[in-house]
Amino acid sequence: MRTRIAAALALVVLLGGCAGQSPAPSSTAGPAPQTPAPAQTPTPVLTATIPTECTDVVDPDTYAATFSTVPLVDSDGTGAVVPTPPPAGATYREIVMSGVELRCDWDDVNSDFNALGLTIGTVTPNVGAAFLDQLADDGYRCEDVLDGRRCQRVGPVEGFPEIEQTSTWFLRDDVFIQVEQVTFPTNGLLAAIVERVWS
Repeated sequence: MRTRIAAALALVVLLGGCAGQSPAPSSTAGPAPQTPAPAQTPTPVLTATIPTECTDVVDPDTYAATFSTVPLVDSDGTGAVVPTPPPAGATYREIVMSGVELRCDWDDVNSDFNALGLTIGTVTPNVGAAFLDQLADDGYRCEDVLDGRRCQRVGPVEGFPEIEQTSTWFLRDDVFIQVEQVTFPTNGLLAAIVERVWS
């Protein structure tokens, strides 16, 4: 009799233990949903446009502040220029200057030394970079500015040690800008030209 009771109790405990177990979690559940990465906004690519008029090389306010008292010399190729093929065996400078598309000169007729010359044109980037390297060897100070490279030298006019001349070259992509100024004050002129060309 005791044996039957013990067997019955053992069966109850065994069944009770099975009934109390929680079902195993399903292994078919998928991975947690992923938050999509924010879309990247592409950086706009600015295309260079070389002005065809000297009065359009900067915005009107900058032009008035820089050239209001100095007239534009409208002669000898000033303004739009048709590029010409460089001569055989041309130097880097000659190759660069053959690509001029705009030439402008401002000259104060009341002063022997108050003038500014500007040229803008195109050149293959590798030739332009090689030319700037030559300028650095010639004593120009070169640095990366305005998403391009600028080389500049300040010194006396040959034969007139008391007169200061500033020569500036700037290359960005395939466009170069040259500014030659003699006792001609400017403030942010290169930046204004760059903004106008790459707008």
